[in-house]
Amino acid sequence: MGLLKFEMKKVLRQKKLVWLLVIVLLGVWAVFYQHYSEREAMKERALESIRPYSEEVDARYHFYKEREYKDELDEAMRQQQEHIVELGTIFYRWKGTIHNGGWSEIPAIENDFLKSVALFEEAEGGFGSLYGMEREKAIQKNAWLLKHELPYVDEEFPLSPALVLKQSSNLLLSVGGILFLVLFF
Repeated sequence: MGLLKFEMKKVLRQKKLVWLLVIVLLGVWAVFYQHYSEREAMKERALESIRPYSEEVDARYHFYKEREYKDELDEAMRQQQEHIVELGTIFYRWKGTIHNGGWSEIPAIENDFLKSVALFEEAEGGFGSLYGMEREKAIQKNAWLLKHELPYVDEEFPLSPALVLKQSSNLLLSVGGILFLVLFF
């Protein structure tokens, strides 16, 4: 017990804990500042993430419109066309919400999108840009966001405190961070 007291007094006299706290705070601040400076590009990254889905919906919409003008639509294709029109409406809302910065509304819109994709596939249509494990992950992530009433968060440069601390801890506990702390102390 005496040895522990001696070591603690030695650490306190050298102010190593203060320096360690300052280094950690500076590291967290640097990560947060970097993410904060990138917040303006958040809209572009959000639009870029939904672009493949939007392009596929547009291509399908034009395909079904062309078939409709040529009067080549059967009943299954009419149902698929209705679901594609619904998906187009959802994308219109989704893009408007992104431009207006309504990040808390996006999980509900994404949920509508995922449900419409499921209905489209039930009508014997295939949605190629979202399938398999990628689709299952999107459904689970969206369900989790809705369950906990969380807004959309940019995964590349998050401003959420928990995600900033996670990235900061990854930075400070990486090989370079530990090497810096060992050399500093």
